[in-house]
Amino acid sequence: MRPTRHVHVMADYGAFPLWERSADRPPGDVDPATLPLTPALRTALLEWAREYDERSPSEAGHVDARSPREWRRRGRRLARDVRRQLRGIARVTSHIA
Repeated sequence: MRPTRHVHVMADYGAFPLWERSADRPPGDVDPATLPLTPALRTALLEWAREYDERSPSEAGHVDARSPREWRRRGRRLARDVRRQLRGIARVTSHIA
């Protein structure tokens, strides 16, 4: 059976780093604590999103001048981990800017 939920990993200002679309709820950001993720992954996702929130909008795609690649790398790893932990529960996609 295919998952009916769709979770998308993406940072956006002032939002949780996970977004959900499903048949029974409108699209929107979702608190990682409401999904069956490990506490360590939940914490890592929130930290990653906090780093995004702390940067200037003019620095889109960058946490600071030294680490944009590392921030994106961590985002891709987090998306992979979310995908693994939600396997069979939700289809997981990502957009790491």
